[in-house]
Amino acid sequence: MERHTKESVLELLSRSGVQFELHTHEPVMTAAAQAEALEHTGGAVTKNLFLRDKKGRQYLVTALPDTRVDLKVLSARLGLGSGNLSWAPPELLVSSLGVEPGCVTPLGLANAGSCGRVVALLDARLRGARRFCVHPIVNDASVLIDAAGLEAFLRAVGRQPTYVDLEAPKPQAPDLRHLADAVPPLQKGPPAAAAAAGAGAGLGDGSEAGSGGHGAAGGSTAGQAAANAATATDASDGGSRNGGLK
Repeated sequence: MERHTKESVLELLSRSGVQFELHTHEPVMTAAAQAEALEHTGGAVTKNLFLRDKKGRQYLVTALPDTRVDLKVLSARLGLGSGNLSWAPPELLVSSLGVEPGCVTPLGLANAGSCGRVVALLDARLRGARRFCVHPIVNDASVLIDAAGLEAFLRAVGRQPTYVDLEAPKPQAPDLRHLADAVPPLQKGPPAAAAAAGAGAGLGDGSEAGSGGHGAAGGSTAGQAAANAATATDASDGGSRNGGLK
């Protein structure tokens, strides 16, 4: 599959009717550095966490920088048990999102169209933000966009925008299990051997969310993408420096 670049992602935004501003700056590796570079724009930066569970499923969490993301709580809410989410390694960033460490962005989901193991979760607080910044595949530029624009982009690449109250308490668990269950686990070895063994791959170990970090709609097949609803999903209502943090 041909990988999207900065230029092709910007073209896709335009073709999708998304209103956005492009700001170029020096390469930035942290949300704090991005915020400093974009202070004049008035837009909020985002932190993007690219995670995986022990079955090889991947999760991209896009949130405002002051939203607390507790990985143990999120793991329990996804029905994985407490502590079964960890940072995804850099090679998964490249193979799944087509980005390098320091460039994690929800726009990278344009490169994950054939990857059925990436679940994308949007901070519910993004809906209340006037505009926020995400990288266009590379970290020497930022796109200033609003929630409606990001939703339009995600639909254009076959993703259903899924909002989550990331600060909801653990007692709600496992209210997000349907999102993880919709994604097939990664099988170890050749399909026939894996079927005979009846075992999946074990990847990663538990980790708790840090802060800062910046640039990982549930993983969809082409058939699932065609069935996506026209409105964003609120997942809490049961809707349809490691490489993984920036």
